[in-house]
Amino acid sequence: CALLCALCVDIESATHVAQPVVLGALSTAMWLHARNDDLLLGACKALSRLRVGASQPPPSQGIKAIIAAISSQLERIRFAPSSPTAERPAEEGSSNEGSGSEGSPRSDTPTAEQPPSPTAVGGGQEARRIIRFACEALSNLCGSEACRRTVVAEGGVGALLGALCELSHDAPVVEVACRGLSLFARSEDSRGRVGSPDVISRLSALVKGLAQQDDHGRLAVAAPALALLLDLTRTDLPLELLAQTGGLRAVCELLRSNAANATVALGATRLLAAACRPRGRRLAAAPHASAGVPMLAALLDAAASSAALAGAN
Repeated sequence: CALLCALCVDIESATHVAQPVVLGALSTAMWLHARNDDLLLGACKALSRLRVGASQPPPSQGIKAIIAAISSQLERIRFAPSSPTAERPAEEGSSNEGSGSEGSPRSDTPTAEQPPSPTAVGGGQEARRIIRFACEALSNLCGSEACRRTVVAEGGVGALLGALCELSHDAPVVEVACRGLSLFARSEDSRGRVGSPDVISRLSALVKGLAQQDDHGRLAVAAPALALLLDLTRTDLPLELLAQTGGLRAVCELLRSNAANATVALGATRLLAAACRPRGRRLAAAPHASAGVPMLAALLDAAASSAALAGAN
């Protein structure tokens, strides 16, 4: 797996290496050794570097293996005993890559319907790293419309959303999950799935949580979440859902409490500006929107009091 990563020095080489036999070998290894942290992490890193050509068929088995890895690692985190170490997001330079174990040989090959459940040994720290690179691999394999359709059909949007919501405190995971979901939000064929009421309500809850907390360390996850919401505002429906779930008010509160943060302020103002454009202007007068004049007043108040916002603008 490390050798495959080393061979992908540019787009041309990454495309040349991404042959069906290589993709098949990686996906098979992920299924057969789903309890081995080192192999899962290495395979996900390799899949995050390979480039599947537009003329190639979608790597269905690889996509299924990545989605199963995200789901099983999220399950591992849920049932892992909580500890101060496990609660801290892992850094890329962490020295825990050798903590996995291959476990006993398996007599059966797991299927997509019944992915293997890894043990909780090793805590949630290594699982977070695997999820991060699995999300990155899934996004990387969405280079063509055919691959995006396969990811949607296999439940990839739900896997990315699960990683985003359950690890909303982990900035690297949120960033790659939002980047992956943005790929679907920009595509007409899959935008409806990403802009569904469930996705919008979860993103709204994420922004609300950020607005209600004083932990400035978590603000790193605000920028990618706001960028994803902005990608979803290409149609009126996400704006309406965001207003109905209190998301617009949460964006205002996030802007008011973090107006000095140029990145957050710029992302929030862009999203609010989208809600005030002609196609979304009726939201300002909607009784359920929690927006309208209070929203615009909050926007102006935050802009007037923020030197950082003026600099970013």
